[in-house]
Amino acid sequence: MLNKDRTLDRSQGMVPVKFDTITRFERNPKDIQLIDDLLAEVNEQGYYVQYYWFLKEMELCDRCVYPIIKKYIGRFEDEIYSVELISALGVPQMYEATEYLLDLYRNDRLREYSSTSPCSIRWAAANALFRIKDPNFQEEYRELIKTPGMSDGAWLLIGLLGKFKTQKNYDFLMEIAQDESNVYCNFAIKALGGFKDQAEEMIPLLEKYAKNDDYNIRHCAMGTLKKMKKYIVK
Repeated sequence: MLNKDRTLDRSQGMVPVKFDTITRFERNPKDIQLIDDLLAEVNEQGYYVQYYWFLKEMELCDRCVYPIIKKYIGRFEDEIYSVELISALGVPQMYEATEYLLDLYRNDRLREYSSTSPCSIRWAAANALFRIKDPNFQEEYRELIKTPGMSDGAWLLIGLLGKFKTQKNYDFLMEIAQDESNVYCNFAIKALGGFKDQAEEMIPLLEKYAKNDDYNIRHCAMGTLKKMKKYIVK
């Protein structure tokens, strides 16, 4: 959870504020001010957060901070800060953030990549959705996976579907898994690992893929096959 102990000083060893400890790049004055404003608003809620990175320690009991973080996302010159703040929203069962994160995932008006981060806004949103695990938007997850031009982070949504053991999700994942030319084939195979009720019907496909030349497909197939065989024995 976020720190509320004002006697706890976690700033020791940090570089001066004009240099970011994650990117090692110099921040512009606007971003410095926005970070200061963000932390000031968070700390008005009774917290003592000294650096924005620590916002990733949010838990469900800290959900009052969500509207504050949301207000700052997308306002930075360097979008790595938006990426990091989006990641902080990935709190299990914080369902109030799901629709906002879905909108971020769909939003092609935001720059795809930060100049100082290998992660995109879309990837950060997918990662947060995966951690929240909201069961109420499974149709939306499937639609986003199928939407052309939204591939960045889709593998996380595939993994998310694997958490909800419905027939629709099984059929959707099997359709992807049966096409070894699909770039998400190995992710779908891995996501199918929890569908024990369909274990027997999956085994022929998994046994075939366990001999596949593609390492990723072969590796995922062998892992899922091992699980399916255990389910049948039980």
